[in-house]
Amino acid sequence: MSTLLLIVLILVIAAAGGFLGTLLEVAGWLLLLMVLGGALVGFLAWRAVRSRLPGSDT
Repeated sequence: MSTLLLIVLILVIAAAGGFLGTLLEVAGWLLLLMVLGGALVGFLAWRAVRSRLPGSDT
């Protein structure tokens, strides 16, 4: 019985593979954009803080 369920599971995953692959690709791009956006926000925040520190000449 467990072998039959395993075969059914493999078939379901194979059938949904196209949709899941697209979903994973979109998630990957969104993650990359969030990382780049966070790096940009962090850089701008650091520049704003650094310009208000005593002894900074910028």
